[in-house]
Amino acid sequence: MLIGNRQEAFDFVVRHLFKKGRPAMNQEGDCLYRAPDGTKCAVGCLIPDHLYDRSLEDNSVRFLPRKILDQLPDVNLLGDLQDVHDSAWSTRATLRDRLSVVADKFDLNTDALEEAFNNATW
Repeated sequence: MLIGNRQEAFDFVVRHLFKKGRPAMNQEGDCLYRAPDGTKCAVGCLIPDHLYDRSLEDNSVRFLPRKILDQLPDVNLLGDLQDVHDSAWSTRATLRDRLSVVADKFDLNTDALEEAFNNATW
């Protein structure tokens, strides 16, 4: 997977989050890039499999190794998406609203967000 810019990253992440319908967490309720049940967080879904390692867990996106950050667009956008993943799962509408705020902040189109929200089955 090659994500070339902020809009592509945002679109990919919102589709991923609304398809999964739940955060990537361990049994203690801590958010993870990749959870034991196979779910991936907003940033974890963007990390190429060959670059993922369990040692990445417990690190903010801002502290990921350069070899990963070089594969991803805009660490500030990813940090905001990570924050949404970690805190906005009370309802689908809450998740959409929080992602809309991120889209506004980075001047991103929300067509993929609205489509993902409307097609979500949870």
